Amino acid sequence: MVKPRQGTPAIASTKVRTQPIGGGGVVIDDAKRAAFIKLVKASRRMPEERRASILQELAKPNPSKAVVERLERRLARRSGRSRS
Repeated sequence: MVKPRQGTPAIASTKVRTQPIGGGGVVIDDAKRAAFIKLVKASRRMPEERRASILQELAKPNPSKAVVERLERRLARRSGRSRS
């Protein structure tokens, strides 16, 4: 196992970041935020604890990129199903 030397900076991700804000948050518009909140509240399978956590994250001015990307994927899948 190779261990990095102390003081060596971590290797940066090659993923492209979209509208990042310091601390890992991203800027989302009010319409997208409302759609995410509606999606989370409508989810019957999501545990209440997780729902509260996501809604709390969405209440922040700049929610985390990971949460936003996950909700964008879910929203895309959901709208893909409703078109059938």
